[in-house]
Amino acid sequence: MSLLDSIKGAVSKEGVADLASSALSNLGDVKVVSTDEGKGKQLLANVTDALKKLNLGDKVALVTDSGKAQELGISEFPALVVAGKVISAGKILKSEEIQKLLSKLPGKKG
Repeated sequence: MSLLDSIKGAVSKEGVADLASSALSNLGDVKVVSTDEGKGKQLLANVTDALKKLNLGDKVALVTDSGKAQELGISEFPALVVAGKVISAGKILKSEEIQKLLSKLPGKKG
């Protein structure tokens, strides 16, 4: 039995949920910012799917306030913001693309 198998066996389902919750808190707030509700909801669905596939829950905020978008320096919509940093703007990313971006962020291993 490998070390990895031992660790997997020692972690309960509750422990996995705790690890996922911890990873999400390390990731920071996840927001979809869009002044176009249709595009915003489409990206929101893809982000939610990506988070679920990475076992990071499904907590994503949809921000439609143009003032907040301006504060974040966003001029192209929809935008994906993680921990206050714009990681994508002007494109409806697919779930797979979002997973790749999230797995490369500091605080997230993948």
